[in-house]
Amino acid sequence: MKIVRLETDRIEDGCTLTFNNDDGIVPEFPNTINEFGEDIGVGKISKDAWFYHSIVRGETRYLIYLNGSVGRLNGNEVFDLEKSLDSFLIFKSI
Repeated sequence: MKIVRLETDRIEDGCTLTFNNDDGIVPEFPNTINEFGEDIGVGKISKDAWFYHSIVRGETRYLIYLNGSVGRLNGNEVFDLEKSLDSFLIFKSI
């Protein structure tokens, strides 16, 4: 299974997921280091971002990190992230 790290600054409707493979850190949670000490995930996140949710699509698990506050919850957060992932996958290729 491929593991991809994505980051957003909010989880409301219309949030934008970004992929960064150049600047940032490899987070400790969830652990993506295999028994040989290799990172099996792709993408880096901001230092202050924290793990929020994961979504599996086919053979890829997308780890979504939030760089900011959760804000006011309305019960649609996961649905909004799913829609944002759909948009990301249509326009980006990793």
